Order: sequence, then structure tokens, then C-alpha cells
Amino acid sequence: MPPISLKVNGVWTQIPWEDVYGPQPLIEMQVPPRLQAKLLLSSAAGGFTPKDQSGPSDFGGPSAQATRGPKRPPNKPVARVAGRFGLAYQDYFPGGISEKAPFNGLPGYPTYPRVQLENTPGQTTHTFPYLPHRAAVTGFIDTMARGAWQPGFTKTGGQLQPSDLKKASLGGANVFNTNGVSLGLLMLHGAYGTSPDYDQASGANGADQIYFPIDGRPNGGPSWVRMSEMDFGSPGTNGLKWMAILACNSLREYNWNSMQYAGGWEPFNGNLHLLLGTDSDIKPRLWETTMWAKYMLGLDGNEKKSVMEAWFASGAQVVNTPAWYSVAGWNDCKTDMLSGTNAYTPQGSIFYEHRQVK
Repeated sequence: MPPISLKVNGVWTQIPWEDVYGPQPLIEMQVPPRLQAKLLLSSAAGGFTPKDQSGPSDFGGPSAQATRGPKRPPNKPVARVAGRFGLAYQDYFPGGISEKAPFNGLPGYPTYPRVQLENTPGQTTHTFPYLPHRAAVTGFIDTMARGAWQPGFTKTGGQLQPSDLKKASLGGANVFNTNGVSLGLLMLHGAYGTSPDYDQASGANGADQIYFPIDGRPNGGPSWVRMSEMDFGSPGTNGLKWMAILACNSLREYNWNSMQYAGGWEPFNGNLHLLLGTDSDIKPRLWETTMWAKYMLGLDGNEKKSVMEAWFASGAQVVNTPAWYSVAGWNDCKTDMLSGTNAYTPQGSIFYEHRQVK
């Protein structure tokens, strides 16, 4: 605002507008969820993690001014956020990637031996095509926003690095555990092992486990993340409680049993309630995740379902048949709803369940 002309001691003086009338009130600009998603999708490689917007903003401007000006009117309240989710995906753009299987942790000559993936020789080069996930991402974010759920972070394509999925003991960032999200969704390719993995660093312990290829472009080449390198789950009401991996065979029954009984480990800790995945190859239609959100929130005439039942119901949208979805976790969390159960500490035993969804 322009300065005010006042006569002070017989002299006309220009005085700042704020010194006479006080500071102007802040104007709140609501950012639509779709624009939030676009900002997140285009964020820097380190990802973007917005701060909690469920209360007043961190910066409220200067405190009350001198009595010569009016007090600032209170800020308009911001709508409460029901929860936050983390989302990451690999699209392998452009042209997909090719990579040989991971090393199996044993010595060898002239080269170290590799695990067998899906009954192929260790030296086989595996090809993973482009995955058009962007429409699925937008649909999921928009639908969750209708239930007052907002993205805590989004990592896309080259933003998602192997370290983002690895546990802290391996030097990983473990982004789903450390960004204040209670729900996680990871979309990428998956491959299951058909020979033991003895990788010592991750504690594979001879399990036939599951692997996820990561596209290292533009700054590197492709690599793998072992399921034994993951450790989903974080404490507190806003910690990670439900984690979904939409990928082929991401929670295959044979490999789950091998991880449990041969390896003696799970890819999650006592804070995670449920790990949701698949027990077969899947060919998505791009709106499976949207339907998962609708079922969890009870939108568009759909009955509100538990996180687990919503996951199984959403599997009916895939193209291929037969298709199997699977869930592992703590048996006293099977009926978890998206709201009201994230503060619960699991007390039961670990279960695995798979169903033919199509």
C-alpha cells in the first residue's frame, strides 16, 4: 500500500501505511490436490515433503503491532488433513531396462554366481518394459484427496533411487518410514527368485526371495533392490502402518514361505500392520489404485472396506486372468480401517493370505 502523508510537528511526513493502519492480513491460497500432485511429480530428485498442514502455518507474520494500528484479523482455518500417504513408482522411461540377475552372495570364479530369476539361468539378461504409471498416480492422489488424505511425498522415475527403499542399517533412506506417512504405495516391476540368495549384508540367509529392478537413469545404470533390504514400518500415529507394492509377484506365496522358514525374516518390522502385494503376474488397467482408494474411503456408492479387503477388491480391475493378490502382516490388523486404527500396536502373530481376484 502507498505511504500516508501526515503532518507531524507542522511538517508533512510520509509514513508507511502499515505504521498507521497495521499490517495487512495474509491471504490464504488453497492449492488443489491435483496441483499438489503436479508439484510433487516435478520436484527435485531428492523429493519434496510438505510439512503438516493440519494446523496453523509455521509463519504467522509479525506479532501484534503498536496500539496506533488495528490488530491483524485471525487467519482463516485450514481444513484438517485426515492422513498422509507416500507414493513412489518406476516407469522405466524411455524404452524400459535390461539387467542380469543379482549376485547370490557366494564366491565364484571367473565370475561371482547370480541367483536364478523365475527358473532362468543366472547369466540371463532380463528385460523390463516401460510402465505408464502417471495416470494411476494422478487418479490415486485425486481420489485420496476426496477423503482429506494428502501426499506426504512422491518420488517418480529417476527420483526413486535404490537407497530410498533400503533399510537404515544398510545406509538407506527408507523413505516410506521417515516422511510421516501412514500409508505407502510403490509401483514398479518385480521378479521372484528360484534359487537361494546368501547376500550377507541384507541378511538374506539363503531364502528364495523377491527382487525389484530400479532404473538408474539419467545418472547411472539399472540395479536391484532385494526384499531382504527392506524394512517397512515406523512408530507413532503418523508412522507407516500399511504398505502396498503393486508389482508382479511382489508377495508370492512360495517366496514368502522361503523368506519366513529358510531366511527367518520379513521385509517389515513390528510397527507395520499390513504389507499388500500380488501372488502372480499382473497387467494393470491403470485404475486399480483409484478403486483401492475408493473402497477404503467408501466413495461413489461403494461400501467402505478395510485396507485389506479394499486391496483384494481392487484386484478385480486387472486385465489378466487368473490374477492373485496377497497380504501379509499381523493377524489382529486384518480388519484395519484407513482411519482410527493407525495408533494401534500389533499384538498378534504373522499371517499370509492370498486370493484369486480375477
